[in-house]
Amino acid sequence: SPHPALSANPPKEYFLSALQDIQKKKDEYGKSSAAKGKRVMVEFTDPNPFKEFHIGHLYSNIVGESLSRLFEATGATVKRAKYQGDVGLHVAKAIWGMTKALDHKMPKDSDPLHEKVQWLGMCYAAGAREYEEDEQAKKEIIELNEKIFALDKTVKGLYQKGKKWSLEYFETIYKRLGTKFDYYYFESEVGKTGLALVQKGLEKGIFEKSQGAVIFPGEKYGLHSRVFINSLGLPTYEAKELGLAPTKY
Repeated sequence: SPHPALSANPPKEYFLSALQDIQKKKDEYGKSSAAKGKRVMVEFTDPNPFKEFHIGHLYSNIVGESLSRLFEATGATVKRAKYQGDVGLHVAKAIWGMTKALDHKMPKDSDPLHEKVQWLGMCYAAGAREYEEDEQAKKEIIELNEKIFALDKTVKGLYQKGKKWSLEYFETIYKRLGTKFDYYYFESEVGKTGLALVQKGLEKGIFEKSQGAVIFPGEKYGLHSRVFINSLGLPTYEAKELGLAPTKY
């Protein structure tokens, strides 16, 4: 016969019994050793510095933290990881805005965090808007993107300041949500690993050069071609993912 909880109208006695069991065992309720000895990494949330933490990141955080707790409840050793885009056009747009918005009084490190983050948001919005509307601004932002990946001295100060403020802001949100992370991965780090892997793959014939870029010729395998290193020599999201996998492992 089915368990009372699975029947159409489980008796009140079952619920009362279950509640008493929960009250008695408290945090130990539902725990088991089914996954004892297993090691699990859960990557979740993944907000990008220099941009707002939005509802999609909140959703990812709830799902990731729930999975982490379920794995822990079954005895697994769980490590929480976060992957963040600290390089790319979005960062270039924000830093372009920072260079143009200095007249709007850049906050000091001693100022309240919410003021610093609000200022960063204003800078990003300005950069994103001008990238779409002004050809000269777009050219400058593309050039900034290269400098940021190379951590050029002309952008290093603003870059490190903005990144620090963003990460501090994210931590206040995680505290409110009751979550934490053991590992923090960044695109600026794994991008370099990905570049090296693509270069090795190019030598082996896995990748090909095309119009100044390096691509994976997916058509040969019933797929489609993807750019892994763009014509500026920068790793795309795909190349960064290549670098992330072994780094996490």
